Amino acid sequence: MKLSGLSWQPMLAFARAEDGSLPARALPNRPLFVFGRAATLAALALWLVGCDEATLSLLPLAKMRPTRGDTALVGQWSFDTDMTDQVGTNDGTPLGTASIVTDSQRGNVLACDGESGGVSIANQTTNDFSYALWMWTNVSSATGANAVDGDALLWANAVNRLDDFTLALLNDKLSYLSYSQTATGTRSLTDSVWHHVVLTRRDTQRVELYVDGELDGDGNAGTGPVLATLIVQLCGNPMEGHYFQGKLDDVRSFNRVLSAEEARALYLATRL
Repeated sequence: MKLSGLSWQPMLAFARAEDGSLPARALPNRPLFVFGRAATLAALALWLVGCDEATLSLLPLAKMRPTRGDTALVGQWSFDTDMTDQVGTNDGTPLGTASIVTDSQRGNVLACDGESGGVSIANQTTNDFSYALWMWTNVSSATGANAVDGDALLWANAVNRLDDFTLALLNDKLSYLSYSQTATGTRSLTDSVWHHVVLTRRDTQRVELYVDGELDGDGNAGTGPVLATLIVQLCGNPMEGHYFQGKLDDVRSFNRVLSAEEARALYLATRL
């Protein structure tokens, strides 16, 4: 069952201090949640007590709006029923043959056919940002020199502009391009396994790529915004006609750079 998304019923509500902060540990005299089945309740309680604050702070669930401590998360697309933004108003628009299908491991996910399917969202990417997503494919990617040649996971590219960005699978590995600066991963991700991907960018400094909670590549970030396009497209690069063939799930957008510890915590909190 997903920790994020409408497929997870019942709802979970974290205990917070009066100032809205999350305690590092569950407090016995403060109810953490309302649940239906006692056995599941007991198991989840044990899990929550063992979580650190970084893990807990990354778990806004279902239709719950971000609260103090969660405001870095500005968009979340879980694809449980549609392309709705679970935490904001940046709802996705399906393109081509993009559809929601049921995956045996992750439940409802976004299916991308490698030809025309995708989802567009408004480009609200901040100068410092993070994107996170789960991806699955068993198809070898395009080959080439940089991310524009690859099968786009996140595409916001514009002709003759530096202030754009693309995250793609290239030569079966992660590849990022922005401001003519590149970052490349080392792990092959076309192995029929669900992988968690985190992209972070700190303006004027570094870009980092994480796979399954571990640093997989990095590079220079360039300087300035990445708002050359009005949209960010998931699953496809319509300009060059390079589309990702596989499945995406639980896409998240943050308005700051996630730390290595937070990238790891998000992977652990959302894997199934």
